[in-house]
Amino acid sequence: MKQFPLTLKVVEGLGYKEIEVKTKEELIDLIQKEIDKPEQLKLIDICDNLGIYDTISLFDRRTFQLWELYQTYKYAPHLIDNMIFQDAVLIFNQYEPRVF
Repeated sequence: MKQFPLTLKVVEGLGYKEIEVKTKEELIDLIQKEIDKPEQLKLIDICDNLGIYDTISLFDRRTFQLWELYQTYKYAPHLIDNMIFQDAVLIFNQYEPRVF
């Protein structure tokens, strides 16, 4: 996953402006402001407007929890007695090279 700070090219009128996002919370606030606008945009449109194109880095909370567990136990998945987590390890093993 990308580390902060991030530089995004945000749509402004007919052009773009560059903004720097320093923390995860700042990114969440930026996305929330787009969601709160009166026009109902799809998440993909919001990401386009904010210049977020590598959306594989955008995890929901549960996926992020699985990712953290994967990072902790990826070399010893047999230590956790949970079949869903073992499936998650198999999936993340396939995608890990693409995430970084």
